[in-house]
Amino acid sequence: MNSGLLLLLLLGLTLKLGAAQNSPPDFDTHDSEGLRVAHLSDEGATDAKTMFWKGYVRGITDALKLSGDVCIPETEKPNKIEQLVARYLESTRGPLHQPAYHTIYSVTTRAYPCTKQN
Repeated sequence: MNSGLLLLLLLGLTLKLGAAQNSPPDFDTHDSEGLRVAHLSDEGATDAKTMFWKGYVRGITDALKLSGDVCIPETEKPNKIEQLVARYLESTRGPLHQPAYHTIYSVTTRAYPCTKQN
């Protein structure tokens, strides 16, 4: 198993355990549908659910950067990444059954691929 995926799984478990105790109602990071519901329910708000959603996206993004799976420029603002994920969640029709971290992985690796230098 690649170290990046292992890091993501560990981070996901950590967030899931913390979420069980402190998450706002109706927010589930188990699948991307929960991520979409949290984003769309309080778009633009600053309540706990919205802050949790933003923190989740940033946490997974940080783990991907540390693992070397994505190469996000240091000058990139975190809200740009949130906007990319939000755009994907808004444009995807039907239920999203893949894990929430997988959606963030897919969006960020397409937007910020790492190029191998020879």
